[in-house]
Formats: sequence, structure tokens, C-alpha cells
Amino acid sequence: MQPEPNQSLNYEMIQHSSYNNGYITGVLLTKYLLELEKSNHDELTGLLNRRGLIDELKDQDLSNFTLIYCDVNNFKKINDLFGHNKGDYFLQQLGNQLKKSYRPEDLIARLGGDEFILLINHRRRGLETINEETKINLIKNRFSEIVSSIITSQPNEYHQQNLNIAFGVVNFKTNDDLFSMIERADQLMYQSKRNLKDL
Repeated sequence: MQPEPNQSLNYEMIQHSSYNNGYITGVLLTKYLLELEKSNHDELTGLLNRRGLIDELKDQDLSNFTLIYCDVNNFKKINDLFGHNKGDYFLQQLGNQLKKSYRPEDLIARLGGDEFILLINHRRRGLETINEETKINLIKNRFSEIVSSIITSQPNEYHQQNLNIAFGVVNFKTNDDLFSMIERADQLMYQSKRNLKDL
């Protein structure tokens, strides 16, 4: 079966073609794998998207992770005043800095808009033996340092828009799944957002 022009490659085509005189080639397989990887990653930042995050966690123990849910306050002003290209560039910078600041065993995803999730593997850091409050404070402080450096590196006109990042941090609890952790972190993030607006 030859694919029609502009027809996207999918698993069924690969499965059929692999039994059809060896039509499937390394080029087609590479294209399929690249498309599959793209579907798990955010196109703008290259970070995991929601689907990619879920896939990455399929075989992992959530109790090894602390989850950070964050949101950029006043990001809409950047888009409105300077254009969406500037806003996209800021999000790309934020994504790059987060990737550089954390280890490969940590998971970083953009959920959409200006919302990001980080799953920090505290077991790999040897933090599993300390109490929950201390663990969260250590991770919060490190994240705050990273965020401050990202914000400070932005152009002066961004600072005038009171750009900052609200975030919520939670540890795994018994019977938690990814979505219950996100929900708890989301509530804390919105509390942080309100507090920042009151400053």
C-alpha cells in the first residue's frame, strides 16, 4: 500500500506496509517516530505536553516525586503590549532555563498558555529521608532562585509589567495519582497568585 500524497504516516500504515514487500523503510519509520515524539512534546518550548507527561510517568513511582505547578502572572500584558512573538520568546526562554536548571530524571511539562508542571525526583537527590515540610521548603527555595534569575534576565519593559511566577508545591500522598497531585498544587498556586496580587 503506497501512501497517498500528504497522507500522514500512522501505526496502521506501518503495520500494513511492513508486510507488503518491505515497503516500509528506515526513512518512513524515522518519520513516524519523529511524529510520535512531537505528539508528546509542546511545539513552542520542546517540553513535554500533558500527554507526554502521562506517558513518562506510566512506569514510575509517583512517591519519588514532588510536584510544582506554576503560572506566569501578568503574562497577558506581554502579549498585549509587545505582541505574541515576544510572549512566545519569553515562554521559550522560561522552558530552556527550567531544562538547564534541573536534572534529566526530573520531568518538566508545559500544559498550555503560561502554565507549567515540574516533577522533581527527590529520591535521586537523597531527600527521601527528610520530613515532608523540609523537603517542600528546599524545593520551593530552589525553584524561587531559578524563577528570580529568569525574571531578572528579562528586558526592563517586562519588569514594568510586574512579571512574576506563582506556584504551588505538593508531595505525594497515599492514594494520589498525577491528577490529584495537580489539583492540590493548582489550589496552592492560585493562593500564591492572590498573595502576589495583594503585594
